[in-house]
Amino acid sequence: MLILPFEFQSQHVTGINHFGFINLSIGLALLLGLGRLLVWAWIKFFA
Repeated sequence: MLILPFEFQSQHVTGINHFGFINLSIGLALLLGLGRLLVWAWIKFFA
């Protein structure tokens, strides 16, 4: 009876970490895309 809640808790924490990692990856991709867009706009309009 003691092992089951521990396993559930472990899976729950791992799921949260995995979800946070996915959010971090998406955030980094969006930041890189935004940075590229800004650089492209800067070159196009101010160079």
